[in-house]
Amino acid sequence: MKNKRFVLFAVIMAAVLAFSGLFQQVQAGQQQNNGPTSTPTIVQLQGIADGDWTTGSDYSIDLSTIKPPKSYLQLLGEPVTVTEKRTICHPFRGADYGWTGSIYILIHGKWSKVTTYFTRVPDSEGPLMACTTAIPGGIYALFGVYDETKNPTATFLPTATPTKTATPKPTSKPPVAEPTGVNRQ
Repeated sequence: MKNKRFVLFAVIMAAVLAFSGLFQQVQAGQQQNNGPTSTPTIVQLQGIADGDWTTGSDYSIDLSTIKPPKSYLQLLGEPVTVTEKRTICHPFRGADYGWTGSIYILIHGKWSKVTTYFTRVPDSEGPLMACTTAIPGGIYALFGVYDETKNPTATFLPTATPTKTATPKPTSKPPVAEPTGVNRQ
């Protein structure tokens, strides 16, 4: 009787193990790999310059044909075109975290820096915005660069490097304090 129970238990365990491998294969087969994706032409880092321009229409640009104003600058968000003279602003939260940004206008295929000022819109509690006064027909874009010296806590700690400075001499041991009335026993 005990042999039959043991054999029945062994058969059940073998069936469970066999079927558990089958279900894992089905789950793995449901995942698809569409291959590598193309590199975007615009750097849109989460939280750096999320959002849209306050006015104007998005303008698509190909950075392989129209180069950034400086090689180290990154295009943050989509460029915008405006139809009338007015102030335009783009969210720029990155300024609080070591990013430096400027708005540029595209003139004859080259980017020219325009006066950029930073303000919180609509009041001091609002998001930080990069703003400029736009002229009709202009194509504007926000470019930025990260400066680790402005936000050193976000970078890796430097590795130890040897110096020629002598190691200070160790200080003497502190005097042993007498027990006070609070910690006497």
